[in-house]
Amino acid sequence: MNDAINLKLRRCLTILMVAVFSFVCIEAPAQTTGISIKYKDASFQEVFKQIEQVTGYKFFRNYLL
Repeated sequence: MNDAINLKLRRCLTILMVAVFSFVCIEAPAQTTGISIKYKDASFQEVFKQIEQVTGYKFFRNYLL
């Protein structure tokens, strides 16, 4: 009987955790901001620098690759 209660409790907790995490994912901010950048014959360094200036995001990169 004790095992049956533990099993039911685990199932309820699992369902609760899935529900909570689902709502957290739904409420998380999505990438709704779009940017438009047009370059011709630009280097990756120039493009990423412009994206960083426009969005405030920072990119870690190795230009030697």
